[in-house]
Amino acid sequence: MHSLIDPSLGLCESQRSKEYNGDEKLVERSVNNLEWTDSGSTLAVVEDARCPHHFSLPIQYFCLDYCNGEGCFCSECALTKHANCDVRTLREAHSVVISSVVCKWANQLAARLENLRIVFAQQLQDKREEWTTRLQESHASLYRVTNDMDASLCEMEASLVKWLSDLHQEFMHDLEAIKTKTMSVIDSYAKNATTLRQQRRLSHTDLLLFYNANYANLRQMLLGLTPRDSERVAQAECKHLKDKIEAMNKCALQVTETLAKLDQNIRNYGQVPTAPVSTPM
Repeated sequence: MHSLIDPSLGLCESQRSKEYNGDEKLVERSVNNLEWTDSGSTLAVVEDARCPHHFSLPIQYFCLDYCNGEGCFCSECALTKHANCDVRTLREAHSVVISSVVCKWANQLAARLENLRIVFAQQLQDKREEWTTRLQESHASLYRVTNDMDASLCEMEASLVKWLSDLHQEFMHDLEAIKTKTMSVIDSYAKNATTLRQQRRLSHTDLLLFYNANYANLRQMLLGLTPRDSERVAQAECKHLKDKIEAMNKCALQVTETLAKLDQNIRNYGQVPTAPVSTPM
């Protein structure tokens, strides 16, 4: 019976009854631990055993105090060695011990359940604090990223406006220079034409003197060294201005593509890592 008793009660070891044969040889008889699970078979086995101190008497009593390291014994031992102990019959002791074991198991289970509840609550609180911290870090990171993006966009906008303003000023300066050169060529043609018209009214002698005095200028004008060179320069400047406009359009397309990529990166932020983009200046 004591095989079911908790070790704290001091009843965990298997009870062995000692029997003596005809030659007074000590014989140990152990009680199977599994037999104590069934009260009927248990009591039958114990009652069939003999007292280790009084072999002629059967085991009928059990000491709940487990005095002298003895649990089961006979009536003689109950009256002598265990007179001051809490002695019960086997059936009474069986109920008491089983009740105490069940109560202790219930207390242990309740304590374990309470510990699990406390541990679970603590783990839940830890997880809550952990996810709260992560959420705060995510909010802070998102706030920093948003501020960085706003600053980058403002800087990009300022750079883009400055770049467009510089291009506009440079374009207008080149256009004004081309206009000045073109007007200079036109004025040169007009001046030469006016001079030639005026010289037609001169006499032959004065006309020869005029051509002789202005030989170099007339030769330069007729061969196109001055006006035509200026015309070619004006044409080249116009072509250069056209190339610059095409370059500006190409750069504007690149800026548009960069802004589209930036918009896509902002939409995909946190999903797919994106490479930083640069604006051509």
